[in-house]
Amino acid sequence: MNIETNLPLESLLNLILNHALSNIDATAGSLMTVNAKRGILQIKARLGIPKKGRKGEPEYKLSENSIASKAVRTKKIVIINDLEVESEENYIQSRSENIIKSIISVPIIYNETAIAVINADSEEKNFFTNSMAIKLKDIAKNIAPLIAERISFIEALKEVSIELSKLPSEGDLDKVLQKISDVAVKSLGIDIVTLYEYDQKLDEFVIEKGGPKVGGILKHESEMRTKVYKEDVPYKVLERREQPLFYKNVEQVDFLVSNRNRMDKKRVPRFIEREGIKSMAAFLLPNRAYNNPGEEIVGVLFANYKKEHEFNVDEQDALATFADYAATAIFNCRKEKLRREELKKMEKSKKAQQLKVVLDNIVKAVMGDFDQKGVLENILKTTMKILQAEACSIYLSKEDSPNIFECIAGAGFSEDIVGIARYIEGEGLTGTIAKDGVDIIINNKSELKKYKLKKQWEGKFDHLQWGKNREFKNLIGAPIKLENKTIGVIKVENKTGPNNLFFNEDDLESLKIIGTVIGLTIENVRLQNKIETQLKSISAKAAHRINNQLINYDSIEMDLKSALKDINENKNVSENLIEIDYLCKATHRTTENLKVLVSEIKKFGEPIELNFQLSDINMIIKDEAWYSRPDTNQYIIDTKDLDDGIPIILIDSNHFPETIKELINNSVKAFQKDNIRNGIIRFYSKLVRQNDVEWVFLSVDDNGPGFPDKFPVFDPYKTTNKYSTGLGLATVKEVIEKHGGKISSKKSEVLGGARIEIYLPILT
Repeated sequence: MNIETNLPLESLLNLILNHALSNIDATAGSLMTVNAKRGILQIKARLGIPKKGRKGEPEYKLSENSIASKAVRTKKIVIINDLEVESEENYIQSRSENIIKSIISVPIIYNETAIAVINADSEEKNFFTNSMAIKLKDIAKNIAPLIAERISFIEALKEVSIELSKLPSEGDLDKVLQKISDVAVKSLGIDIVTLYEYDQKLDEFVIEKGGPKVGGILKHESEMRTKVYKEDVPYKVLERREQPLFYKNVEQVDFLVSNRNRMDKKRVPRFIEREGIKSMAAFLLPNRAYNNPGEEIVGVLFANYKKEHEFNVDEQDALATFADYAATAIFNCRKEKLRREELKKMEKSKKAQQLKVVLDNIVKAVMGDFDQKGVLENILKTTMKILQAEACSIYLSKEDSPNIFECIAGAGFSEDIVGIARYIEGEGLTGTIAKDGVDIIINNKSELKKYKLKKQWEGKFDHLQWGKNREFKNLIGAPIKLENKTIGVIKVENKTGPNNLFFNEDDLESLKIIGTVIGLTIENVRLQNKIETQLKSISAKAAHRINNQLINYDSIEMDLKSALKDINENKNVSENLIEIDYLCKATHRTTENLKVLVSEIKKFGEPIELNFQLSDINMIIKDEAWYSRPDTNQYIIDTKDLDDGIPIILIDSNHFPETIKELINNSVKAFQKDNIRNGIIRFYSKLVRQNDVEWVFLSVDDNGPGFPDKFPVFDPYKTTNKYSTGLGLATVKEVIEKHGGKISSKKSEVLGGARIEIYLPILT
C-alpha cells in the first residue's frame, strides 16, 4: 500500500480510509479507533457526502450491540446487507436516518487485539461482497502496525503526564525522568533513550545517582556514569540550538563520529560505536528553547535507534512533548527545592527555639504532678499562652466507652463545655480527628463551611461557647495518641496575636508536640493511679489475711494458757497434752499460711526466667492432677480427653507444672467459696494449626460459679475471693506469654462454670 507515512495521525487516517474505500468502490465510510480504558469507539476519519446539521461525531460503547462494536469484540468482519431488517432485530438503531442500506465493518488487529475499525457504507442493499471483505482485511493487516505505533504515542504521553502531575508535592524527579525515558522506549520503539539534566548557571551536566536517565538496555553502562566533557555530544547539541536534530545516518554526522581529544584519558569509543547506533534524534529541554535564545536550558534528550530510522511527524511531536514534560518536571522540582530551602533557612532557628519553649514550659507545668485535673489545667494554660489563643479544650476517650470522647478540661471560653461536650468517634470535628487520627487547621469561616457541608462540624455545643461578644475565627486540632492509638483530642481556637491572626504550621507542630506530652502525661497519671489502687488493694488483702492468721494466734495463745494451767494443777493432764499437740499443729499451719502469702507477693515482683526442656505436656497435666486429688469426694479431675498425638516440645518444666497447679487451685477455691460438692475439673488438649503454625491447644473447664461478665481475670490484684491476692492467674498469664503463647477466659459451655483456653507454640 503506497501511502505517505510521515504525516500527522489525523491526515494519515484519512488517507488510509480513502485508500480502503477506493479499493472496493465505496462512496462513504469511517475509521474508528478503540479506547479500551473508556470502553468506547471513536470516529477519527470520515469520508462521504456531507450531512447538514452534524454537530459532532458520535461515540459507540464497546459493550453495546453496534455493528462496529461487534467487529471489535469478535475480531471478525461483519457484513450487513439489509440494515432495514437486521438493524431493528439485532443492533442498536442506526444513527444514519435510514440513508445507509448496507455496511461492512473490518477490525484492524495488532498483536491479537482490535485497535481500530474500517467501516464502509452504501445506500444500496446487498452492495458488499466477500471479495470486498478480503481486500479490506488485507489493507487492515498492512496498516495495523502503523496505526498501533501512532496510537501508542498518545497513550505514552498520557502515562507520563500522570507522573508529571504528581510533581513536586508527591512525585520524585528521578522517578519521573526515568518514566519518560522508559515510556519513550516502549511506545516509540526506540532502542535507547538517554536524558541528561543540565545546570545552565554552572554550565555542567548533572551526573548523579549513576549517570543520565536511560531507557532501554545499554551494553556498556559504566561509560555513562562519568563526567560529561566539553567535547562530548550533549555539549555539541547545546551549541546547535537552532532546531531539533534528526539524523537518519549517524555515520555522516561529524561531531557524532569524530575522535575526542581529552587531556585526562586515552581514546574512548564514542557512544554510537559502543552501542551500535545508526539513527539519532536530539532535543533540548525545553523544546521552546530553539525559538527563544533567552530560554533557560535544563537538559538534553536523545532517541537512539540501532537500525536506520525515518522520524515521522507524529514521532517528532511525541519526542518534543516528552522533552517538554522532562523540562517541566526539572523546572518544577528546582523551584520547589529553592522554596523549601528558603523556608528551612527562615524557619530553622525560629522553629527550634519555639519547640524548645513548648517542651520546657509543658514539662515544668506537669513535673511531679499526678493529679489529672491539675495536670491538664496547667497544660491548657501553658498551651494558650504559647499559641496565643482565646480557648483550648481537651477531650479524652472514656475508659468504659473508648469510642466516646468527652471534654474533661477547658480554658478560656471552652470552660463552659467541660463535662458537657462529648462526641462519638467520627461525629463532628472532634470525632473526625479522633477517628482519622489527623490534625486539622481551619483559618476562617469560609473553610469552616466546607466542614459543615461534609457534616464534620456539628456545632452541638456552639450555643455554650459562642455568645454576643465572641465568635469563631479559626482553629487547630490534633489527636492525642499513645502507642499509635488515639486516646483524645486537643483543640485551640481563635488566634489573638497582634501581628498574626492565623494559626500556621509552626502552631500546629507545637500543638502536636503538646498532644504527645499530654498522652504521656495522662498515661503517667493513669499508671500512677493504677499503681496506687493496686498497692491499696494488695495492702488491704494482705492485711486482711494476716489479721485472720493473727486472730488464730490469739485463740491458740488462750487455749495454751488454759491447758498449761490445768497441767500445773494436775487436771486432765493427758487430755491437755493432746490439746497442746493440736495447738502446735495449728500454729504451724498458721505460720505456713503467712509464708505462702509473703511468697505470693514476693514472687509476683520477680522477673520470670524460663529454662526450656523437652517435656510431655500431657504427662505434666496428669501428674499435677494426681498430686492435687482430694482426700474426699469433694471434686474430681478428668484428664481422659488429652490428645496422645501431641509431641514432646520445649517448655519450662518448673514453671509450667506450677501453672497447671494454679489452674486446678483456682477451680478448687471456687468450689470451696460456693460450697460446691461433686465439683468437676476437666482438662482437654489437642494439636491444632493456625496460619500455617502448629499449636498445642489446652482448655480447663469446671462446674463452679464461673467468672463475672467483663471481669479482668488475669489482671494482678483482681479477684472475687476476699482471701486471695489475685496474683495466681496473673502469674499464669505471664508464664504462658513468656512461652510465646496466648491465654483467655470465658464461660464454659461444657460444664457451665469457668473455662480457661491456652495456645502454646510447638517448639522442638
